[in-house]
Amino acid sequence: MDSQSRSGSTKRWLILVGLFAVGYFDIGTLKSLGVFLEEMTEDLQTSLAVVGVAIGLCHGVANCFGFGLSVVILPSHACVIDYFPDHFEIATTIVLLGSAVGIMTLPLLTEQLVMAYSWRGAILILGALNFHSCVTGLLMASSSQQRRVLGEPTTLAGRAQIGEDHEETVSLINEHASFAQHTIDVHLDDDDVGDGNDDGVFCSIAIIARAAKKIFLDIFDIKVFRDCPRFIIVCMTFFTFAISFYGWIVFLIPNAEAKGISPDKAVLLATIGGVANIFGRLTVGFRAARVNLKPRVTYCLISVVSAGAFFCNCFTKRFSILSCFAATNGFAMGWKTVSSNLLCKDSVSEERYPAAMSFSSLAFGIGEAVGALSIGLLYNITKSFDVIFCVLGAANILESCIIISPIIKDRMVAMVTTR
Repeated sequence: MDSQSRSGSTKRWLILVGLFAVGYFDIGTLKSLGVFLEEMTEDLQTSLAVVGVAIGLCHGVANCFGFGLSVVILPSHACVIDYFPDHFEIATTIVLLGSAVGIMTLPLLTEQLVMAYSWRGAILILGALNFHSCVTGLLMASSSQQRRVLGEPTTLAGRAQIGEDHEETVSLINEHASFAQHTIDVHLDDDDVGDGNDDGVFCSIAIIARAAKKIFLDIFDIKVFRDCPRFIIVCMTFFTFAISFYGWIVFLIPNAEAKGISPDKAVLLATIGGVANIFGRLTVGFRAARVNLKPRVTYCLISVVSAGAFFCNCFTKRFSILSCFAATNGFAMGWKTVSSNLLCKDSVSEERYPAAMSFSSLAFGIGEAVGALSIGLLYNITKSFDVIFCVLGAANILESCIIISPIIKDRMVAMVTTR
């Protein structure tokens, strides 16, 4: 048993490496698309806004409903609490660190791939690299079976009860369906196929519909919004965060090129932003593991700082200053990415953490799609990245107002109560 426990402990660290790689290729690939946006628009004879909208809708919708990203990214985030309940903050930081490293390094590789194989060949190679996420999925599947044998303590025990409730509901459906069918057969034997038979069919349909509704509510855990009303605020914040995140990820390099900076130097902004992103994720992750940070307050402050960097973008064309802005926004995006997972964990119980991650991912994906559409339409109208970055700054201000609103409300209630 001891050797099996050590093997399981070793395997979870291998899974952590795989989860790191999943984030690396996911966000790193999205960031890399900015390298060949201009070449892509010329080849396809379309506008930059149309291509940007297509990329944003593809990534956002895939995160929400796709059979690619939605069944890869979400489990990679939600399963951390199962494999690392004892080091959740640090493990989450390492998993989310993969996307920061991808932001920093993958665009440089993509630039070389475009020069060697054109943008079409580069996309094929990036797709092949992303396919390696399947290996992580297989490792997680085999490890989960071993964990059941070892009986390791995880939040899966709480979710097992939910599974039993589902089975009970399904058996209830079968029981009522059998009863309804028996009623129908009796009516048929009595040659009474009139209203009695119709009533039996409608009764059976109604019973199955009610049971299906219960299963739907249990599986998707919609009640999390009723039992944890503060989680609604978190989802609203994720939605707004996705808009600024998408805009910065995709349009950082085109914005620099529009200001007269060469493509080689513009790509360096992605590296600078990636380094700062890593530092931001490490800072909040390890600090949260050691001290009791207030994620809502820090999230609000870092959103205001990011908004300032976005607003100041329109006042300069110097590479050095743009590098400072890229580092500021990269640090802020990394901080907020880790803080988002911590906010989910603080807003709901551990048993409901996977459901919370599902809904937060849905909110983020919808925000990404809405952001892509609105930013693309805005660029079609204004033809200015300065205007777009000002809108992204306004989105950060809105984020800060949303996330801090519960604290302000509690303070006001406390003041009224004391009086």
